Amino acid sequence: GTTSVYYVSHIDIWQDANAVGRFSMILNNTGGRYNGTFNVNNAVEIDVGGATILEGWIDTIHPTGSPSPDVFTQKLEITGRCFGRELVDLTVDKSYPYQPGDNIIDNLLSVSNSNITYTSPGTATSMSYDSKNEYLLNSFRKICERTGQDFYVDDNGALQLFNAGSKGSGITLQSEAGGTNNILSYE
Repeated sequence: GTTSVYYVSHIDIWQDANAVGRFSMILNNTGGRYNGTFNVNNAVEIDVGGATILEGWIDTIHPTGSPSPDVFTQKLEITGRCFGRELVDLTVDKSYPYQPGDNIIDNLLSVSNSNITYTSPGTATSMSYDSKNEYLLNSFRKICERTGQDFYVDDNGALQLFNAGSKGSGITLQSEAGGTNNILSYE
């Protein structure tokens, strides 16, 4: 089932050096409202104003504060990662003979035991490849550079592979107050 949370007192979403998202949020947990609601590796979706900002999995759940009934002292801190996090956590050391690059990517995901799904159509430029115990992200970047493709992990945890430059993000950032500052709005 889905649990909607409306008592978030703080949330941080950031990307590490490899542009893979992580999050930390603190929920007001007055009276233990959310005790037992969440588990490690539960799927999570973070929406702001109806727009999905991040989807992924829960890594840790920690009650914080004191046992006081005061609303400001009973909290639940939850941290997690986006679906694409496995791309920088998993490595493969395998050599691939000449074959379509998307087939290599499909096999890299499979042998790494990744939860990211992908079914290769086998239509990318053919190549041989040696992963040399690289992180999946580095291997995918190198393969895509050679095949003229790009990729992302979608909100369902599925790898999307496409011709480079053929898709926009669908996100528009605009300067606030006439563009005389560095404050951006998200549309």
